[in-house]
Amino acid sequence: MVDAGQPGRAMMSFLTEIIALTGEQIDALRNAPLGYDIMPIVTATMPREARALAAVDLRALAGAVTAPVLLILGAASPPWAGEITHELAAALPESKVAVLPGQGHEAIDSAPGLLARALTEFFG
Repeated sequence: MVDAGQPGRAMMSFLTEIIALTGEQIDALRNAPLGYDIMPIVTATMPREARALAAVDLRALAGAVTAPVLLILGAASPPWAGEITHELAAALPESKVAVLPGQGHEAIDSAPGLLARALTEFFG
């Protein structure tokens, strides 16, 4: 869709089919205050980010990371997200995976306290 010049359709497909947002969650993004209007941002940046991700070997790069890393995963995230997260954790020399119960990709909005606790635990 991006190659066909349809970044808007690609973004909607990404949000619903890949991130698994519901129609209600997408409507909330559309109706967010202008300072938080994510739709034009995602539409503009997604093609560049997709090309960059397709061209990089994250596992190879992860092996060189020496700092402790916290990977955060929502328990209700799509299976592909869990697979990538656990593969990356295995490649990082010092990592921890925090699984947020009942959450998907949007935990920063749906459960900020839960996310804050995971971060506080890691950095504390």
